[in-house]
Amino acid sequence: TPIVYVKKLLLNGNYFTNSSLLKICSQFRYLETINLSHSNITHLQTDTFFGCVHLKYLDLSYNYIESLDLKLRKLVLFVSLRNNHISILGEYITDMFTNANDKLIDLSQNKFKCTCHESSKLQTVENINNKMYAAVFEFERLECQSRNGDIFIYRIDTNEIKEECKSQTMKYVSTAVISSVLTIVAVISVNILYKRRYHVKTRYYRVRYGNRSKSKFLTDCYISHCRQDRSWVYYCLNKRLPVEYEFNLVIPDRDFIPGQDEVNEIIRHMKCSRCIMIILSEDYIKDYTCRHDLAIAFDQRRRLGKPLIFVKLGTIGQDCAVHDVKVQEILDARNYINWPVLKAHSNPHAQTKFWLKVASALYEGIASSAGQTDLQQMEMYGNERTILL
Repeated sequence: TPIVYVKKLLLNGNYFTNSSLLKICSQFRYLETINLSHSNITHLQTDTFFGCVHLKYLDLSYNYIESLDLKLRKLVLFVSLRNNHISILGEYITDMFTNANDKLIDLSQNKFKCTCHESSKLQTVENINNKMYAAVFEFERLECQSRNGDIFIYRIDTNEIKEECKSQTMKYVSTAVISSVLTIVAVISVNILYKRRYHVKTRYYRVRYGNRSKSKFLTDCYISHCRQDRSWVYYCLNKRLPVEYEFNLVIPDRDFIPGQDEVNEIIRHMKCSRCIMIILSEDYIKDYTCRHDLAIAFDQRRRLGKPLIFVKLGTIGQDCAVHDVKVQEILDARNYINWPVLKAHSNPHAQTKFWLKVASALYEGIASSAGQTDLQQMEMYGNERTILL
C-alpha cells in the first residue's frame, strides 16, 4: 500500500540498486524532497523520478553516476549532481533545464568529456544558463576532461574545444570530399572500362600472346568463306585484322598452292592455323563446297580442339539453315559474331565494336591453342588425306 502523505525522504548513506529506486515514486506519491546522496548509485533510468509529480528537491550528490539522462517534472527546482562521474549529458538535458523557471542544477566536481560532440551540449547548457531559465551552480568552474586526459575549466579553456571542433570538422569534411571524389572516379572508371571492355580484353591478349614468332603455327587464323562473300573478306576483313591487330590470315583463293589437291590444302592450312573462322551467310550454307569446308573444320575441332569462330553476314532464313544441323544449332544458340549490315555505314561505332569482338575472339583462340604446336598436331592427326562428305 502506498504511503501517501510522506513529503520528505532522507535516504542518504545507503546502498540502492536501480530496480529499488523505481519503487520510490510509486510508494510515495506526494514526495517533495528526496536525498539519495552517498548511496553508491551508478546508473539512473530516464524515468526513475518521473512518477514523482510533486518533486521539488532532488539530491544525488556524491554517487557514481556516469551519464545524465533524466526526465523530471516541471515543479523540480533543485537538482544536485555534485561530485559524480558524469562525463556525458543525455538527450533530455535541455528539457531538464527549460521546463520551469528558477531552477538550480549543481553539476560541479564532475569530469565532463569536453570533446567536440559533448561540448555542443555544454554550449546548450551555457546558453540556457545565460538566459536564466535555469542556473547551473558554479558553471564558471565546470570541469572538462579532454581525450588525452587533461582536465581544464570549460569556460576558461573554451578555445581548446573550439580548436578541436574545427580540426575535427575539417577532418570530416576532407574525408567526405575524398570519399566523394574516389566514388566519382570509381564510377567514371567503371563506366569507361565497360565501354572499352573489348579494347582492354584485346590489349591483354595482345600483350600475353602477341609474341608468336617462336610458335610452330604458321598462321593465326584460317578463313573459310564462299565466293559471293569474297569482296567482304578481301576489302573488309583482310584490311582490318592484319593491319590493326597484326593477325596472319589464310585466305584460300590467295594462299593455296595452284595445282595442289584442294582438300589437302584445306586440311594442311587448317592444321597450321591456330584457329578457324567461318564466314556464315546464306550463300555459304547453300554452297556444297563450303559445307565440305565446314565439315572439315568441325572435324578439326573434334580431333584437335581447334577453336572455331563464326561470323554471320546478313540474315539467314530458316529454310536455308536446315541444310546443316550444326549450323542450325549455332544460329539457335546465337554462338556467332554478327556483322552490323544496317549500321555499318551509318554508325562507325558499331563497326568498331564488331572488329573488337572479332579480335578478342581471335586472341582467345590463340590463347587456347598456345600450348599446342603444329608438330604435335601432325603426330596426333597423321598425314593421311581425309575427305569428309
